[in-house]
Amino acid sequence: MAPWVARVTNIRPQPEMLLDP
Repeated sequence: MAPWVARVTNIRPQPEMLLDP
């Protein structure tokens, strides 16, 4: 995964990540 792709993905928090402690 390219660095910019990780940034774009990080901008939008995933529901799974929020639910996972």
